[in-house]
Amino acid sequence: MAISVKHFGNRQPAEGVEPLRIETDPKLPFGKKNPIDWMTGKHIPLRKPDEDDDDSSSNTDQKVKGSATDPTAGFLDAKVAKSIVVADDALELDGDEAAPGNSKVYGTDSSGDKGWEDGNMVMADADDATPGYLDDKVAKSVVVVAADDVIELDGDEAAPGNFKVYGTDGSGDKGFQDGNKVLADSGDTSPDYLDGKVAKSIVVSDDDKLELDGDETSPGNNKVYGTDESGNKGWDDAPTEGAEDPDTDITTIGAATEGSETASTDTWTAGTANGLAEWYVSRVVYNHSGDKKLYSFLRLRTYDLYGRLYSVSAETRVEVDAAVAES
Repeated sequence: MAISVKHFGNRQPAEGVEPLRIETDPKLPFGKKNPIDWMTGKHIPLRKPDEDDDDSSSNTDQKVKGSATDPTAGFLDAKVAKSIVVADDALELDGDEAAPGNSKVYGTDSSGDKGWEDGNMVMADADDATPGYLDDKVAKSVVVVAADDVIELDGDEAAPGNFKVYGTDGSGDKGFQDGNKVLADSGDTSPDYLDGKVAKSIVVSDDDKLELDGDETSPGNNKVYGTDESGNKGWDDAPTEGAEDPDTDITTIGAATEGSETASTDTWTAGTANGLAEWYVSRVVYNHSGDKKLYSFLRLRTYDLYGRLYSVSAETRVEVDAAVAES
């Protein structure tokens, strides 16, 4: 198509000189309209057509590149991957929702499908295939209190007090119990302190220790625990291998002389404060060939405090009766 070229100014190109076409990106002069294509006389668009544009002047390229180094422009669905997809000609997350609801997180479900999941659910461990709220993930002595949605022990207390332990009471109810109380045996249903669980010869001392009633730190050598003459418990001398001399601390039963016809009421018990001196008849003799008298022979047995025989005396002869001559 023939065109006319107008020259401005005093100078014109020499005869036979053709106008030079310069392939540069056109620029708007001072904000005016697009420059004119010298070949067509039409305004030039402000971008250079891509190679894959069709011949339609109304077509506009909608392709993009992933980065400055991306050699191939493409549409958005070719420039997204993984969890970002194009749906209805718009970018969104795979499995996305316009209104996922409150307290949701974007992730995968138990089948691995992406989408919005309950953000406040938890799993018990790596093998747990069913996420749930905390009240589904606790059991036995651990509970979730409905009033304030916190985890605590069943029967828990904010301030259980000093020396308490968590366990069950006599009815099996869980909670904090007195940690210093004890049971006498497996059948005991009433925990108590030690002074409530000892009896008879075992007591709790003033310094809160178990000991024998009347106990001593150093009772001495050859002692035994028992009672004294008043029944008081404590440490006393242990019996030796042989009887001990009761000396003058002794109770005497009977006599070496003829006594009363009334039965004696004297008694003695081993382990009291005194030893024992006991007169007894060893034999009775009638002197038929001599003075015609009946004699009783007595000996004195001596026992120590514990009733062990200490000594036996020589015989003492006592005249019981004598023959009377006939008149």
